[in-house]
Amino acid sequence: MRVLFCTNAFSTVSNGPAKFARILASTEHLNGSREIRILTEDCRESSGNVYHLHFRYPAFLKPFSQFIRMYRYHRAAMRIRESYPFDVLVYNNALVGFLSMLFFRGTTGMINDYTNATWKEDPFGKSGEKNLKRRVFFLVEKWFCRFSRRKIMTNSRYLSSVLASEYGVDSSRFMVLHKGIEEKLVAQNRKHLLKHKISDSILFVKTNYLLAGFPDLAAAVKLLDKKIRLTVIGPAESSHDSIREMFRGSKVMLDLRAHQNQDEVFELMKSHRVFCLPSYKEAFGVAVLEALSCACRVVASQTGGIPEASGNGPWAYLCSPGNPEELASCLGQALSSSDEVINEKLEEHLQNFAENKLVNRFFELLESDESK
Repeated sequence: MRVLFCTNAFSTVSNGPAKFARILASTEHLNGSREIRILTEDCRESSGNVYHLHFRYPAFLKPFSQFIRMYRYHRAAMRIRESYPFDVLVYNNALVGFLSMLFFRGTTGMINDYTNATWKEDPFGKSGEKNLKRRVFFLVEKWFCRFSRRKIMTNSRYLSSVLASEYGVDSSRFMVLHKGIEEKLVAQNRKHLLKHKISDSILFVKTNYLLAGFPDLAAAVKLLDKKIRLTVIGPAESSHDSIREMFRGSKVMLDLRAHQNQDEVFELMKSHRVFCLPSYKEAFGVAVLEALSCACRVVASQTGGIPEASGNGPWAYLCSPGNPEELASCLGQALSSSDEVINEKLEEHLQNFAENKLVNRFFELLESDESK
């Protein structure tokens, strides 16, 4: 099977979809009958199995940029097909693949979150987001789910159920491909990492810290009434003063930082004892897997795809979202838990998400869908 994978995020690895695209671009996991090439605007030039899409538009056309992107990707894909006759055209963002879905029956797409499907319900979004643009995106993604000749890939069973409900389609229209993590993370010596953990340390990583339940975490660590080293990564600098205010008069030692690159985040995961993600919504939670691979105990909300990512093992402490008291109890248990919770069962769980299995699963899903 030959696949052309279209993604607007590739070189700038800042989220799960971009990581996934980079994993697919590595051909070491492919056998002779499988081939994949990448089409992206997020690279400097074409090289190897990656095609560069030159994508620019006048400033006055910015409101229509996503629709221009649809056209440019479709046109470029059809030109590539003349020299690389791919069987399946996959879009990392199904919305961008809408035009290709209409004109090339071998098109499928991935939906990586619930942003478009549940835009009306977002209590933390900017007021300007609930406008014509979001309504149009909702409709286009809905039509893709309804009229695509191939099944749509999602990253969790939870997300599939949300999309099926919001878009009024049968759940059989979706196939689940859990996102994976790099081999270097899976292969880490977690017993060694445990020896270098900072006592009573908690790490929180999320740009949208409100949706990720950070105020609940702030309330919970104050309830613990002990010296806690809390490292917070992601919130914009404009919000730092209000975040610091949350801990005035507490025993919390706060280390507050804006954006950090992937390697810096991984180093922090290696040194912290607990990774906390008390989100109100989470489509899957790749960061949970990354933290577990760095021998962190995970404290998170029992919501969305987090239980699928955590594996519900003794290394994970899940609580109800929006409940600081319950969150504080889970944090206390995680901070005092023995190192034995990081055990062989966790190794088995992480192996299920290794990137080589991710690539194989990706092709197996496409081949299974094609055979029907």
